[in-house]
Amino acid sequence: MRMILLHGLGQTGSNWKMVRTILNHKGIRTSVPALYDLAAVRPMTLESLLEGFEHYCTMLPEQEFVLCGLSLGGILALEYAKKHPEKVSGLILIGVPYTVSRNVLAFQNQVMKLMPKKYFDKMRLPKDQCLSLLDSLKTLPYTENVELVKTDTLIVCGEKDKANRKGAYALFERLPDSRLEIIPGARHEVNTEKPRKLANTILGFVHELDVL
Repeated sequence: MRMILLHGLGQTGSNWKMVRTILNHKGIRTSVPALYDLAAVRPMTLESLLEGFEHYCTMLPEQEFVLCGLSLGGILALEYAKKHPEKVSGLILIGVPYTVSRNVLAFQNQVMKLMPKKYFDKMRLPKDQCLSLLDSLKTLPYTENVELVKTDTLIVCGEKDKANRKGAYALFERLPDSRLEIIPGARHEVNTEKPRKLANTILGFVHELDVL
């Protein structure tokens, strides 16, 4: 069984390096797609990312896989699981916002407009496409019908991720086959701040549920 690791906005696949190394050492095959390269349609939106990711998944040899996503990657994983439940044998959602506040998005948009070019170069996403992607989150009702996700789900949130902890509990209440883990001392980017703890949490989940 394969595990697909999906990075967050502002990240690249390299942010999974330590987690991936640990998982691979334990015999778990991992794939880390460069999300921004998947969207063939411009301007970039979450919908175009999802379409690109769906195509990416059709190219995999496995009929089923585990999806693990942080923040934006988690939203993408959740959307895919709702559309293709037969393909997802396990779902791991890390720091996923339960609701996307228009005020928060507007603030993030203004912050992004002030960021230097090297910031966008580092995450390999042009500024205009980043702003378009953020704008597309305003109207996406991705928490609708989450009860339809019957896949065993692990919800993870950093102890210090104040913006998303409440949402993590809300998702836990709504997803019928889920468990919740709070990572001590971690903020939002758990995959880089507490990679060993996160990897061990993931291993405990997949081994306990026997999905790998």
